[in-house]
Amino acid sequence: MVPDSDLQLQMVIKALQEAVAPGLKLDEKIAAEQLHLSIATLGMVRQHLPITRRFIRAMSRDALDLAARLDAVVATETLKAPTAALEAALADPAIENQDIEEARAALHGAISALIDGLDAADRPAVRAIVVDAMALPIERQRAWFLGSGFEADPGIIRQIGELIG
Repeated sequence: MVPDSDLQLQMVIKALQEAVAPGLKLDEKIAAEQLHLSIATLGMVRQHLPITRRFIRAMSRDALDLAARLDAVVATETLKAPTAALEAALADPAIENQDIEEARAALHGAISALIDGLDAADRPAVRAIVVDAMALPIERQRAWFLGSGFEADPGIIRQIGELIG
């Protein structure tokens, strides 16, 4: 039998709510707060589990888009290898999410190194590219974490399904 991740998460959440939470003493406020945060986090993981791969791939395409925009302005070899590695990861249907994330992190590291080494003359153009290119990834991340309750006006955030295609 293949373990059903959704069912396992449901069971953990239920156990925490019905067995652990009632066992806390009233003066254990920090423990109760952390328990409720843990339950909420598990709920978000459960909600996002079916679309995690799409989210990771969308964020990876964003990284590739940023790299392409930067390469058009600041021609360099710095981004070629990590860009190729991320493209190869996205092309592999059997690759694990963690491997895609590692390739994306490597590309972001190369982008950061490129930006750190820029001449002062190139900085304004690159800054504009980065700000423009990060609008969609930031919106995606805000939608992804909407269930955390940190958005002042959650109604203005598009649903994550709209943002990851």
